[in-house]
Amino acid sequence: MRSKFFISLSNVAAVFLLCFCIPFSLMFYQNLSREYDYNLMIGRGFISSNSVFFSVQVDPDYGAVASESGSSGSENFFHSVLDFSSNKSYLMVSQIGVVRAATYQGDVHLPPVLSGRLFTSAESRSDRKLAVIGRSHMDSVWNDGGTPMITLEYGDYEVIGVLGLQQASTIDEMIFINAGSLDEETLTSGLFYLDSSKDSPDNLFQELSTRLSAAGRFSANEIDMSPTAVDVISGGIFYSSLLKGIIYTFLFLIFLCTLVFYIQNCKSRAALLLLNGYTYRQTVIRLSVSVFAAGSVGVIFSVAAGFVMAVCGFFQLPTETIIVSVLLSSLYALAVMLLFPVSLYFAVRVMNLPESLR
Repeated sequence: MRSKFFISLSNVAAVFLLCFCIPFSLMFYQNLSREYDYNLMIGRGFISSNSVFFSVQVDPDYGAVASESGSSGSENFFHSVLDFSSNKSYLMVSQIGVVRAATYQGDVHLPPVLSGRLFTSAESRSDRKLAVIGRSHMDSVWNDGGTPMITLEYGDYEVIGVLGLQQASTIDEMIFINAGSLDEETLTSGLFYLDSSKDSPDNLFQELSTRLSAAGRFSANEIDMSPTAVDVISGGIFYSSLLKGIIYTFLFLIFLCTLVFYIQNCKSRAALLLLNGYTYRQTVIRLSVSVFAAGSVGVIFSVAAGFVMAVCGFFQLPTETIIVSVLLSSLYALAVMLLFPVSLYFAVRVMNLPESLR
């Protein structure tokens, strides 16, 4: 008789599998999608699909302003940029051949660095000549008193880092320099792109365009870029939101079926507990002990599997990104576990005791 006060082994197994599969599936698909997007960005030359491309024109009537004020042209241009960006996260790059003159701040996608470092946000606006080069340009590096240097069309730059991934990629051909090291004419001659991980690049461009126009000597014109080869190839089911909807729908249906199975299986046991003098609350707690035990073990196994993937490098993503995904998915599983006793409580309150004992 005492064993009937607890849920059956089939319920325990179902809850364990549910609390393992839900966080693991969410973690796995989220990281797989991130890695897919990351690979597509690398294929584009480390440019996200949301980036806005534009060109900048300088009004020749204002050409003497910089020399009369005694300041460099790039400082005047950056002054206009900073007018719109004090509280924004952005990456703004001027592409001039293989060279990318970049300035950034806040939460943005930065290229991966194999060794050394990328210049800081403040350094991206300074006139000190700093470069982070791809592995393909290592043969062009020379030493100046122990300081690695590379000679570009715009002068000799100190090499502070090497770009790239563990495997060969388009990043190996790139050279990033701080935009503040270029004069205004050279900087504005390139093709710009604007990106952000936090703010909308379209909204950022509209605000930037307004600010540049207000400065009187600049204008920004958006450019519609043709889709790249990777964008055309990636236009299938995986890259669409349809697959995500299908996966989440199936996970929800699995949860719903398990919940119904659990409640139906618990009704006779709940009726026995109520007839033996247990309150509704005590009945639900008694029947939920096994659920929380099985669910907790399932979540722990899921977290362990996620950490193993992060340590073994299963995904080509930063370890902290994978860990955050594992922890968030585990929170979803814990929320699912709470729905079992809550649903059981309402089911017990409305059930017919004689009918449940048959």
